[in-house]
Amino acid sequence: MELGLNGKLALVTGASRGIGAAVMSALEAEGARVVGGSRSGPVEVDLSTAEGPRELVERAVAELGGLDILVNNVGHGAERADPAAVSDEEWRETFDLNLMSAVRGCRAAIPIMLERGGGAIVMVSSVNAYLPEPSAIDYSAAKAALVSFSKSLALRYAPNGIRVNVVSPGVTATRVRNPEDGAEVEREVPLGPMLDPDEVARLVVVVASGAASGMVGSDVVVDGGLTPST
Repeated sequence: MELGLNGKLALVTGASRGIGAAVMSALEAEGARVVGGSRSGPVEVDLSTAEGPRELVERAVAELGGLDILVNNVGHGAERADPAAVSDEEWRETFDLNLMSAVRGCRAAIPIMLERGGGAIVMVSSVNAYLPEPSAIDYSAAKAALVSFSKSLALRYAPNGIRVNVVSPGVTATRVRNPEDGAEVEREVPLGPMLDPDEVARLVVVVASGAASGMVGSDVVVDGGLTPST
């Protein structure tokens, strides 16, 4: 299948590891020019701040000369022992990273895409947006909000040639930072199907490509059957 990504200009957030790094590699394999940003590189930026997403978009445009594809992948959730005890600050931190980073990134990227006559935005959400999970209450709520935001954005900008879609992975094998010492450790996951980041990345790239030109406002679940449809 010809994806038509050769020469396309792409930005991937949360690109230092896991799904983000895999998406970068998959886009580059299709001939796209890619900039990635995260707290630990390739382009270092704190995407949880009010300024971070805009700064990253501006740096990507300066390097690439434009922007055709935005993959809002950055996200993280902490395990909560008591969902009723999650503080206001913890809620804000979770929403800033998982929702507002995408809101701010789109705010900066959409005017550039409009000038180029269109583009593609892919949000990486999670099946947690649909699965009741007390230990991930704030993360799940943020991802559900991300899906709703994406669908509204898709309806608004589809007439302008900007396609907005969501990919919602299930449990994905990746490495995370230990909050106590900052060391990278294997992610602990419950029993169930586990995806390789490359499996998610391949879908993200297809959704971002011309091969999915009819997809607008869709949410594609890739979870190895964790949440089978009825």
